Amino acid sequence: MSLAIFLMGPPRVERDGTDRPAPRGHKPWALLALLLLSSSPISRQRLAGLLFGNADDPLGSLRWNLAQLRRLLGPGVTLEGDPVRLELPTGTLVDVYTLTSGTWVEAIRSPGVGRDLLEGIQPATDAAFEAWLLAERRRCAGTAAAMLREAATSRLAAGDAPSAVESATKLVALDEYDEEAQALLIRAYVAAGDEIHARRYLSTILARFRRELGVEPSATLVRAAERAAGALLGAASRGSRATATSLMAAGEAAIAAGAIEAGLGTLRRAVADAQDSGDEALHARALVALGTGYIHGGRGRDGEGATALHAALAVAQAIDLREPTSEACRELGYVE
Repeated sequence: MSLAIFLMGPPRVERDGTDRPAPRGHKPWALLALLLLSSSPISRQRLAGLLFGNADDPLGSLRWNLAQLRRLLGPGVTLEGDPVRLELPTGTLVDVYTLTSGTWVEAIRSPGVGRDLLEGIQPATDAAFEAWLLAERRRCAGTAAAMLREAATSRLAAGDAPSAVESATKLVALDEYDEEAQALLIRAYVAAGDEIHARRYLSTILARFRRELGVEPSATLVRAAERAAGALLGAASRGSRATATSLMAAGEAAIAAGAIEAGLGTLRRAVADAQDSGDEALHARALVALGTGYIHGGRGRDGEGATALHAALAVAQAIDLREPTSEACRELGYVE
């Protein structure tokens, strides 16, 4: 029998793909989250104080809620002792564990990714539990944002613009004032061919930032709807290896000399020529050069740089090319 525990979004438990009947009240969910997410087992006295301090019989209330959890989780689960020990069957899915320990590919499969931990659950408890829950919600939200950002960037680099839009939309919902997240969503719209919607959305966001924050949005956000910002390639070309190599050197030199936009435009043409030449090793190196140029010379254009670097990784790993792979990973480590 398979067991799945979902704590992000409205909490629920599944057995063999079917939702289990929810327990009465909010306290059982709070207790389950404490047992699953605490770094070490918690004594019964401590649990009773955190969750049931106002009850006539705190320890009795704890026992009743533990019994509710046993019914909720079903057979094969150990929930006993003092401190209380919770042991789940091998193969149990816990969405928060997947979020914090899995890859972005695994994490974004969780239906509640990007939603609050224990959404809608706010039991009347000790202030210490409320502080703990707030900290855990922030931790989960931060991890979810990182996973969604990587998912959107990787999907955009792979040419899967609709999926990039989906991930970026969830990312923006976590923090509507994150300029880089908004720019990433707009670039995804552009890559998906929906430039009209991208420009309308950008106009709405720019007006909102000016009205509600009283600040002028960054250049990264302002130019996010430009076609060049949503694509890795420059104008269509029929380039050769020699042309791509020369353009790559010229672009890097221009950025080093401070001619940032000219250098980035040249590097985009280098990427296009390298791809057209059929030399995948050169294509990977050109993408690394473009990504590095965005990150170190683009003044807040890390998102575009990350997209190019993820594309470089895909090309380099497909032909087992180590140097561009390590360079791309190093630069991604710098921004992510």
